[in-house]
Amino acid sequence: MSATIVVGGMRFRVVDRAWDGLVAKIEGMDEETARTLAGKGIGTQEQLADLDGDELVEMTGMDAERANQLIMTARAPWFV
Repeated sequence: MSATIVVGGMRFRVVDRAWDGLVAKIEGMDEETARTLAGKGIGTQEQLADLDGDELVEMTGMDAERANQLIMTARAPWFV
């Protein structure tokens, strides 16, 4: 996703890296959650994998079962 902004007559393209970085790699991730996490500094699969379930619940308000599933999905490459 991207948007174009104009500042002082100059055009800039802003690319939403959170959507591209997390959602493309994490099964079960949705756009709203990806944006929430990006706003809290979690923008990569590795950063998500480093969280524990309670941290993700606190950051997003999602239920613990979903939080743990997303984290384990993000950690899957560690076990390959």
